[in-house]
Amino acid sequence: MKKRLFINGRELTRPVLHSMQQILLETIPRLAQKYEVTVLSDIPLDRTLLKRLNLNPEQNLYQGKPAVKNWSHLRYQAWMRKQVKRNTPDFYLEINHNLLFDPRPAKALVMIHDFYTFRRVEKLGVVMKLKRWINSLRTLRYTDVVMTPSLQAKEEINEFFTFPEEKIFVNPPGIDHGRECPQQKPAGLPDGPFLFFVGRICYWKGIDLLIQAMEKEAFPKDVNVILAGNLEARFSPLLEEGLNRHERLFYLGRVSDEEREYLFQNSRGFLFPTRFEGFGLPPLEAALRECPLLVSDILIMKEVTRGLAAYFSLEGGAPALARAVRDLLSYPDPERVKEMKKVAESYTWDAFTENIVKILESLSTFR
Repeated sequence: MKKRLFINGRELTRPVLHSMQQILLETIPRLAQKYEVTVLSDIPLDRTLLKRLNLNPEQNLYQGKPAVKNWSHLRYQAWMRKQVKRNTPDFYLEINHNLLFDPRPAKALVMIHDFYTFRRVEKLGVVMKLKRWINSLRTLRYTDVVMTPSLQAKEEINEFFTFPEEKIFVNPPGIDHGRECPQQKPAGLPDGPFLFFVGRICYWKGIDLLIQAMEKEAFPKDVNVILAGNLEARFSPLLEEGLNRHERLFYLGRVSDEEREYLFQNSRGFLFPTRFEGFGLPPLEAALRECPLLVSDILIMKEVTRGLAAYFSLEGGAPALARAVRDLLSYPDPERVKEMKKVAESYTWDAFTENIVKILESLSTFR
């Protein structure tokens, strides 16, 4: 008889981060082969999504009210607690940081991605930091084991809190290795060669550095820079100023999978000048398509790319980035690109899910 696994699928209905949704989309069908899976959600999952997840409607318990933010999220957590207590599953899986209720007797596994809020990357409000601090304390109190996407993320847990190291497991997520996705040229893409970034358009992703680098003499003058992804509201004025100042800078907004595929396949290089990451999927997605990589030289990027990407000194700022972009285009390195592709190929969803199963099955050894 299969053991029962409850999963918080809130990110499937209205994802805050694409990466969280992707984890659920890839792991739920695989976990359903091993466990009797029930997905909890704020609003019901539609039939198309249930089919993709290989679930029937009875395997989706839903609150019926959208959990958007603040109090509605707390009400959703209280509702989930009732479902877990009433149905007493063997395991409970939370992939998005916070477990704000005690699921016992179910054994809990929580994925903690990073502690960006506590880093001095940019100025963040006291309320935001305090909220994350309290939520993290509660999560570590209620969970049995923790899973992180990287060694750096694992080390951060005991940098800010206290949790048994033997109960923290590093499990890097996979990336989509499929080649079935057709390409579609984005409507707003200009003619000519281009460099590409996809992700959140914000300060901590280093987009301001990229805009500043375009002003430097070393930055190539014959290539466009394409930005795609969700724009953080507080970064909007800076982006608008950059777009007005640079005729070779373009922002496409959020792109479709087909447009994203076109950009990866046709870019002269993928730029990722991030100041902070918990993991960082886009560079690996680019590497899988043999797109040359240029990333910041922070520890997590070197961990994820295993030292095989091209790097620029984050401390060197915009001038260092401009020189690195020039070198990336002037001195192509096909062998490095091939080696980086092999690294990307090693990150699979099968391996990620198998590790989750191993972690869950090991819970019987923990008190």
